[in-house]
Amino acid sequence: MVHGESELEFEVLRSMYQSVPVGVAIVGPDGAFIDTNPVLQRFLGFTEEELRGVDFSRVLPLDEREARVDFFRKFLGGQCEAFVPEKRYLRKDGERVWGRVNVSSIRDADGRRLRAIVMINNISL
Repeated sequence: MVHGESELEFEVLRSMYQSVPVGVAIVGPDGAFIDTNPVLQRFLGFTEEELRGVDFSRVLPLDEREARVDFFRKFLGGQCEAFVPEKRYLRKDGERVWGRVNVSSIRDADGRRLRAIVMINNISL
């Protein structure tokens, strides 16, 4: 592949990530947000800068945090697979909103899970 073509493909993927009608986040193995798209930022009421590096548990209701953090650790450890549950999230302003979440893996060449891709559809509407 020509160098210019790979740059174009990257830009197409980046544009798609930024414009899809669903909230998307890349979450590291430590549970911190690495990147979020504008839809997720609006859904949660935070800016990109406010979310970057923050543990994802910050946007979970207190009564659900422990179980969901434990599941995430098991997921990254390979003890469970992707899931699509409906869950509550906590916005910056304290409002609870509902989302249908789909979590999948970004893996290395050996199949180890490095990061999670989190996609959330707002079902509070």
